[in-house]
Amino acid sequence: MRLIVVNTDIGKEDNLEYIFSIKHLEKGLNDKQIEEYLFFFEKMGLKHLFLNLIEKNVVDYVIGVLVGIDTNGRKNRGGIAFELACQPIIEEICQKYGIKLLIQKQFKVLKKYGFNVSEDIANRKADFILFKDNKCMNMEVNYFGGSGSKPEEIIDSYINREKDLKKDGILFAFITDGKHCWGNR
Repeated sequence: MRLIVVNTDIGKEDNLEYIFSIKHLEKGLNDKQIEEYLFFFEKMGLKHLFLNLIEKNVVDYVIGVLVGIDTNGRKNRGGIAFELACQPIIEEICQKYGIKLLIQKQFKVLKKYGFNVSEDIANRKADFILFKDNKCMNMEVNYFGGSGSKPEEIIDSYINREKDLKKDGILFAFITDGKHCWGNR
């Protein structure tokens, strides 16, 4: 099996190709190949996934014991992938403009940065929290890939979240996509 990693910001000559063949791996890897696979691991977001997102047993996660048992977990795979796709873009923008970024954190963490956070939202988790110069924004991303998605209900919940956040002076942004996002077609 081959995987080609395409960087849309640079030319085709900068694309990376990885060969995932048991025979290839049985021969052993030299230092250069190990470095290439580590680079792949980081660029694909797997390092971030294992270090920051998986909160339970990694071995169970990898073999799929935790993945797929929960129906909602299966439904949200596209959402998690969309978060991982949006994250580097959001990180780049934050770095460019000197904006502090928190990922998958509860709002109560903002208290240590001097923000007032009511108990109504303190324990809620945000996809992304951005802040700078005493201004704060919650950014949520959602991908509606399957027909089981209910965009209207989710959007309604985000409208309520925006109202709750506004009470604490926190702005809200919602990024969405997917074939079932617009009109559930």
